[in-house]
Amino acid sequence: MKETVESGKHFSQDLGNIHQSLQAKEVLDNALTLGGCHPSNGLFNDAVPNPIAGHEVSKEYRTKMADWMVEVCTSFKCSTRTYFLAVQFFDKYLTHIKHGGKTLQNKDVHCVGVTAMYSASKYEDIFPLHSKIVSEKIAHKAIAAKDILKKEAEFLRLFDFEVDFVTHYDFYQTYAAKLELEMPKNVCKNQDKYVKLICEMGLVLTKMSI
Repeated sequence: MKETVESGKHFSQDLGNIHQSLQAKEVLDNALTLGGCHPSNGLFNDAVPNPIAGHEVSKEYRTKMADWMVEVCTSFKCSTRTYFLAVQFFDKYLTHIKHGGKTLQNKDVHCVGVTAMYSASKYEDIFPLHSKIVSEKIAHKAIAAKDILKKEAEFLRLFDFEVDFVTHYDFYQTYAAKLELEMPKNVCKNQDKYVKLICEMGLVLTKMSI
């Protein structure tokens, strides 16, 4: 019993260290990208700045956009991480644009969301979304393929081609992998079944959290 307790303590400590490492990378990325300075100066202590702060984009509209992105990524069989990366593209674009002095409204962000999914799919999926398909099937011809490509180029310039963002899914995967592979055995009856259920529900909650 004592050995199980000690294993649990080490397990929890490992999770905490990984969580801190991922969060530290996110803080550093935000600090260097937005401020050109190291986070030790105290200006960037938040790993996830509010993306709609300073914009005329409502919280409800961003939530609807994120929900719609889930539906699209699921319908077009994108990888799970594609959705989470797309949300990061979307949020970081809003943050960067505001930092550059530009304010967006609700009507401006549809193209941003569409392009975010297209860009994330190109980065993550083996068979990524094509700009023509995105224009015709996802944007329903409201946004031309050339405009999506133009917005994608703006994304890349804005992010300086550094698009390997830490996502909510990366945190989820870390914890899920630890639970499945390194959690002490025989903690309870039907442990594997419960761990799988926890991971499945965890993914649902992770999607809901953003």
